[in-house]
Amino acid sequence: LKLKTGLSLVGREGSRLLQRCNGDLLFGSSVSNCLVTHLELAGSGRSFSGSGLRLQDASRFNTLADLRIHDFDSDGIALTSSNAQFNVIRRNRIENCLGGAGIGLYYTAGDATIEDNYVNRTRFHGIIVSYGGSNCRIASNTVINAGCYIRKGDFAHGIAADGWGKVHGHRNLITGNTISNSAMAGIEVADWQHECTITQNRI
Repeated sequence: LKLKTGLSLVGREGSRLLQRCNGDLLFGSSVSNCLVTHLELAGSGRSFSGSGLRLQDASRFNTLADLRIHDFDSDGIALTSSNAQFNVIRRNRIENCLGGAGIGLYYTAGDATIEDNYVNRTRFHGIIVSYGGSNCRIASNTVINAGCYIRKGDFAHGIAADGWGKVHGHRNLITGNTISNSAMAGIEVADWQHECTITQNRI
């Protein structure tokens, strides 16, 4: 299902979208001011590849809230370009990311609010801001069993802010999160991440 700018996608109680083929179940390119809320996004396990919800290119000022996302063979929620900014990811329940992260911001996606989410059982990180993503608030999330599906050579931390050795990132805030049973670190900050504040987390 392809999102369009200004679209509100609001589910009634019990609304469910099912993955029936390869690809992301909900996706958008260069979309802004979208609200996606109160839906269950159900993946097919390992039958088909894809994420639950992926925004790319200049996707900005979108709100993704109160979603249940589970059983995808990639990320639960992914933002995947340098202009994916000022997005809000709040109060989602994300489980069984068999081949990806729970919430992933890639290629300097930043300026995001990521708060009050529940992430359980991922292959990679529970929540990651990568490639120099900056000015993100990662607050009051619960991350359990990051790296549950880890494979040889993988990295799986509870919450990570990581430039991957290539791009500088600045001023990310990681606060008030509860992290348990990660395959590797509870919180990782690495590779050209500057002025990061880490406070009042429970690991």
